[in-house]
Amino acid sequence: MERSKLRTLMLWVIRLLCVLALSVHAHPDPNHDNVIDLLAALNMSHQINGVARLQSPSSVTYRIRPRAPHLILPREYSHFLYSNLQGSMGVHLVGHQAVSSSATLFSLSSSSSPILQIISSTLNNTLRLDYQSGGGVEGLTSFLFPRRNPFSRQDWVQLAVSLERHRLAFFVDCQEAVVIPIKSEEKINLELPQDVGITLASTPGKKDSKFSVSF
Repeated sequence: MERSKLRTLMLWVIRLLCVLALSVHAHPDPNHDNVIDLLAALNMSHQINGVARLQSPSSVTYRIRPRAPHLILPREYSHFLYSNLQGSMGVHLVGHQAVSSSATLFSLSSSSSPILQIISSTLNNTLRLDYQSGGGVEGLTSFLFPRRNPFSRQDWVQLAVSLERHRLAFFVDCQEAVVIPIKSEEKINLELPQDVGITLASTPGKKDSKFSVSF
């Protein structure tokens, strides 16, 4: 089951580079209607201050600098996520992080506070997920990836993070999933507010969260 799920996730990563999926269960034919291509939604092919487009014969990559604005998806994608999220979500990307940096890979937030954020540090070699708990815990609950941060290798990394209320799973470079069961009092709150914002490479309102990364 885990191996089948991994193959499905990695197919989406390679094809779409950076996506948000509203279902992470294994299917023979993934339903791309439930996938948001973050790079396409941000219209990254157009010039954005602090974002460089690099093209080779085989691929296109985007280099994001800290001076780039917060890369927040248009509101129609937030509405789509709010209207269609049903119990599970996955974030899938291919990226390369700058040395000696610490910032947000991906975040969901409301107008008042962060809801979920994936933070990578090559300073202390940690990869962390912060999220709002549905068990009555105030503030954000945090889970550390239980191994060395793959982005610390200074190489391209394929990363997928699967979130369900009672289960968190990390997939790195086609290896076996690292699964973290979640206690009832720490369950992930996937009931998003209507004003949810989707942001790539930073957390809005936090200047030091901006990423120096290539996708």
